[in-house]
Amino acid sequence: MGAFGAHYFSSLLSPERMKSLQTGINYQMYMGLGLLALSSIESKFSTKSYRFGFLLILMGSLLFSLSIYGLVYLGYKEITTGKSILGPMTPVGGSLMIIGWVWLLIDLMKKK
Repeated sequence: MGAFGAHYFSSLLSPERMKSLQTGINYQMYMGLGLLALSSIESKFSTKSYRFGFLLILMGSLLFSLSIYGLVYLGYKEITTGKSILGPMTPVGGSLMIIGWVWLLIDLMKKK
């Protein structure tokens, strides 16, 4: 998505929309790296609670980033349909990511 945004959208989008697109890309990358790290230690914490926290982060990351991509695309195409659904999905996704990380932190603290 980063390469697509950098090469295709960079000349088409306003600076504000490019910044929004970059935010979605950054969060998708950081959460992806975090999920990769979590999956590498999953065997040590393979519990329902751990998987629930992992799933919260995954779902939150998808909702957050994909809703931003959708809003940028709809704004670029000047389409108004769908913005009312995608707008609230961004903070819901961000909240799920935060809750997931806090959930895993609490789960880790309980294990010690």
